[in-house]
Amino acid sequence: MLDVDLIEPPLLSMRDALDGDSFDELVADIESNGLLQPLTVCALPKEALNWEPDDPRWSEARIGKWRERYRLIAGWRRLNACRRAGLREVPCVVQATNDRGELEIMLRENLHREQPNAVAEGVVFATMLEQFRMTPASIAADVSRSESYVRSRLAVVYGPPEVREAVRTGQVSLSVASALNACKHDADRRRLLEHAISGGATAGMVTRWVAEAEQLRAFLPESADQTQPVVSEEAAPLPMGTCDICAGRVPFTVLTHPNVCPGCMHEWQQTLAAAAALARQSTEGSDAKAPGR
Repeated sequence: MLDVDLIEPPLLSMRDALDGDSFDELVADIESNGLLQPLTVCALPKEALNWEPDDPRWSEARIGKWRERYRLIAGWRRLNACRRAGLREVPCVVQATNDRGELEIMLRENLHREQPNAVAEGVVFATMLEQFRMTPASIAADVSRSESYVRSRLAVVYGPPEVREAVRTGQVSLSVASALNACKHDADRRRLLEHAISGGATAGMVTRWVAEAEQLRAFLPESADQTQPVVSEEAAPLPMGTCDICAGRVPFTVLTHPNVCPGCMHEWQQTLAAAAALARQSTEGSDAKAPGR
């Protein structure tokens, strides 16, 4: 058990949401049952405190408390919930590691348990890239992910801030953000982001919007204000298609090839499965009646 006052914040906060219903529920659960899952921390060396030799805090009366300082590796929300719940001591697992090891532990625990968004992961990847001179390939190997997985999250972190914030808050997906970042004109990209948030969009739709914006901008007269968006304030309607089976109108993005809506496709797959089961039964019955069996 460690005193909560001895635990410093982590190198990076993977999740900074310390409000809302889920956090209040966590606080209430800790008030009732205590902290069931220990925090992960590492011991800080004395040098990290940066005190002068004659600092009165080094006095014998306080040396025990002030010498023992720890930095949180995993459990930022749980630590803050414990503080709000009034706990003075919390269960902890102390890991012996360095800064790079801390980041790797933070990332692994959050990847497998807390499921952070792409921006939270990208911030850790960016720190590993900048502070430890790692490459996307070496980061991917360390965290057991593909290189494209790492690069896509780095691209969002280093990309336009408004797109990064939309991903962080869950307003757009990572694939939509990647498509938006292909738009190099700030005003056009912000307008397209508004459309993607308000009306919903797939990455394919946004890719088409970006291409159309580039075409419009290419034909602007030299006298036009280049800082203004060429994208209309009204969001483009969702492209619709017709199911070849039921003739229903559905968003084009959910049609399969050939043009079949999800409902008809599901019924068709069930019919095929039933037909395959009957065929197997028939074959088994014929084999059982065959001579010499």
